[in-house]
Amino acid sequence: MHPDNDNFIAREAPGPAPKGGFAVVIVAAVIVVVLIAAALAASKLAASPSRRAVDDPPPTTISEPTLDPQPTTLGSGFESTIAITIVDSLKVFESPDESSAVKVELPRQNEHGVDQVFLVKESRDAWLRVLLPIRPNGTTGWVRIRDLKITGTNYRLRVHVGEKKIELLERGKLVTQFPTAIGKQNTPTPGGEYYLKELLKPKKQNGPYGSYAYGLSGFSNVLESFNGGAGVIGIHGTNDPSSIGKEVSAGCIRMKNEDIEQLVGILPLGTPVEILAD
Repeated sequence: MHPDNDNFIAREAPGPAPKGGFAVVIVAAVIVVVLIAAALAASKLAASPSRRAVDDPPPTTISEPTLDPQPTTLGSGFESTIAITIVDSLKVFESPDESSAVKVELPRQNEHGVDQVFLVKESRDAWLRVLLPIRPNGTTGWVRIRDLKITGTNYRLRVHVGEKKIELLERGKLVTQFPTAIGKQNTPTPGGEYYLKELLKPKKQNGPYGSYAYGLSGFSNVLESFNGGAGVIGIHGTNDPSSIGKEVSAGCIRMKNEDIEQLVGILPLGTPVEILAD
């Protein structure tokens, strides 16, 4: 999966509400009522986890995790640590030393306008070793903590290729599972450790990617390019639910639209994805 930008465009987080140029008197009259209602609502929501509202403009790329991850520090109790780029150009080094060779330099945002996000594998002083969204699959490199926002998650996804299912785990415990379609024999779904690097919303809701598509940090082992892109592996919905349970894709993992929509509601970008090609 690697759709071009004709099918997916950048989606911005909701901006501030425009200033009103009329109905000032009415607003003044009802403001007390609004405040009272807000106070009552706040008392009900106080115990609920905070979620960032998602607007619904024309289908587009979601440029941030659906749930806005809160900045944290290393060792804050998350099962997995996630790092998000905060500099315009991120240097990735071969070793945790600024005098070492630069392995790759990544822009702050990828080709879909999404901030670069990484799964942290190791920390050492002021450095992190992170899994990179580049070929070959599984490539890691060292980045400076000062160039990143640190967050985390307790969720992970585990894909069983042989059983054609995907599991959602929280702190290692199974929460739920969903049936999937997987790659054909000549374009198999590659096993390995990856993470969710972007969340896309197709313009066409009845298209082959369904209602949502996650881009993973990994690539097809067979296809060097696909649909104008680099052969990125994805987890996405479908316009053909009868294909679920079959080997029919170019390497991506297909889900029913209603199933992937459940994941979109809870998983931040950077969530680990383990694909077991058993």
